[in-house]
Amino acid sequence: MKKLLIIIIALIQVHIGYSQSVFNTVYYYENGNISSSAIPDGLDFVALNGTTVGDSRGFVFTKLDSNGAILFNKSYDHELFDLYEGLPNCLKLDSIANQFYLTGVAENISTLDRIPFLAIFDSELDSLYFKIIDVDSVFGAYDITKFNDSVYGIVTSNIIPEDYEMGLLIYDIINNTIIHNCGYGPEASHSNEVGTEIILTRSRDFLLGGFTFGFSTSTYKQDWYLVKTDSVGNMIWERHYGNPNENDGRITSMVESQDSAYVVAGGQAICNWSMNPISEAALRKIDTAGNLVWEKFYRRYDLDNDAGLMRYSNMYISDIIELDDGCFAAALNYKRADGDGGAYRFRLFKFDSSGNILFSRTMSNTGIEFVQSLYSSSIKSTTDNGFIINGYGDYTWDYDPPQQFFLIKTDSLGCEGELYLAPPPENVECPDFPAIMYCNQTYTSRLRVQGKSAPYTLEFSTSETIENLYYPPVFIPKSQGTGSFTVHVGIDTYNHSYDTATLFNPIPAEDTEPDIIELPFSITIPENYFGPDLTVTITNGYGESYEITLPVYVDCNVSAEQITANANISIYPNPASDFLQISLPQFEDNSFVKIINAQGQTIITQQLFSAETEINIKELAAGSYVVRVYCGNKIENLRFEKMM
Repeated sequence: MKKLLIIIIALIQVHIGYSQSVFNTVYYYENGNISSSAIPDGLDFVALNGTTVGDSRGFVFTKLDSNGAILFNKSYDHELFDLYEGLPNCLKLDSIANQFYLTGVAENISTLDRIPFLAIFDSELDSLYFKIIDVDSVFGAYDITKFNDSVYGIVTSNIIPEDYEMGLLIYDIINNTIIHNCGYGPEASHSNEVGTEIILTRSRDFLLGGFTFGFSTSTYKQDWYLVKTDSVGNMIWERHYGNPNENDGRITSMVESQDSAYVVAGGQAICNWSMNPISEAALRKIDTAGNLVWEKFYRRYDLDNDAGLMRYSNMYISDIIELDDGCFAAALNYKRADGDGGAYRFRLFKFDSSGNILFSRTMSNTGIEFVQSLYSSSIKSTTDNGFIINGYGDYTWDYDPPQQFFLIKTDSLGCEGELYLAPPPENVECPDFPAIMYCNQTYTSRLRVQGKSAPYTLEFSTSETIENLYYPPVFIPKSQGTGSFTVHVGIDTYNHSYDTATLFNPIPAEDTEPDIIELPFSITIPENYFGPDLTVTITNGYGESYEITLPVYVDCNVSAEQITANANISIYPNPASDFLQISLPQFEDNSFVKIINAQGQTIITQQLFSAETEINIKELAAGSYVVRVYCGNKIENLRFEKMM
């Protein structure tokens, strides 16, 4: 323990927050860093980052206040070893003992041997315990959990003569002894397994997550691997999940839900490109016996502007947590299509207890000239019901070295005060509806919905109702929209068709615009409908209701039948600026005309006394209008553009 060195270092921070409850901050390390974890500590936060310390590899703790301002920094290294912290979320907090603990590997500077370590720190992040655990065969130590005051469980990867296996190392810090060190993998075959995640269940068992090649017919087909053991490492069951024909990566995060099931997250391959998987994000709920309860997949398409082609976005969940209300929050990393604007970005998602999307927000750093990529590492809930997300970015033009870490603190709705000052307003659109609608008629349109949070309920003034409307798990650029398209991956093509999707704006400068639910919709105007307005009341997931008037005009006083099939009514000029001429060859007494704007409002009403009539439109605002000619009990509709 005396050889673990501590160095106090200073950081430069770029602060982009605006209040005590939210902030968006990038922090500068002289040697760059990889951000691993961020944990709320009361109202403060503790971040763990791997970096160069002196002449060796070590890690840095950064303590920050509720506004994201640095309170202090402490850096640790070792004179004989390079220290590599485990995977994201390897830093844990025992809130009862008020101690932090983590695991990783110590690499001997001379021999390059890799040995797991366990470290414990007090509330001020001073070292209480540091142990390099001398154990054969363990190649990597990635995550840790605490069993009791003296016993810790570490998930590892073990080297055995034929391959790698998922490992569990149970260590007693009081007696400095290994209680258990065992590997897990399919007995029927030699294959590679690695453990990357571990949690202690309420039943006091260990749940290990990672990946396996042992259940595939191909060397390169990787599945999720889940192992449950008792408190001393005896296997209770093992399970694998994924697409048997593709490389599905690993389990990246796990949580035991309030109903004592397990929710595991990561990605699942859509296809492979040059032996590398292109994934959609995946979420699975597993019962205590290892049976699949449900699984959900979240796919994003992107438009490659340079090539003019649709692409798959490689997408996976980096971390997931359960909230007090039984919902889940997650950070999802995804790769944009090649072209301007950078490569990887991430989104904050909130799901209900069944994995349905309540909302999602694209996250980024403001005040930064150019970010090549941003990667989220972890997400945690805060005392004010918000979220703290940490990660690192390649800030190519702003920092040298470019790889620096960030913290983003949001409120409960994913707003961090800069990209999102407030959640999106509720709105409903039916872009395919005509400007004028009639009774006893059915109309179809794409229905577009946005707002603060799903599930939405829509109640139309015509009595149609849509309930439990969630954001679809398929994300398509707004410029593409729903419909059919082809995705190109190398020489392969994949055809897709969707009538329901979540639409997003793929333009980097505007990709924080609200997501829009798009789905097919039809409406029938009842015979006794009392117009002329057509309204819809939208109620969001928080029970807040808003009435929206659609830009149509409903007229049930006349028939929708045209004057004649070839009435040859004409209006000119079109576009017009000062006067509009109406030519009505089949003139009848008591004929008149209405000019209606795009909101369905009647702007001009004028009686017709002859077949040729000139209407003064000088005072009309520029835009699109409908001319409605009434002749007896029949009508004719024409459109024109008003120019300034």
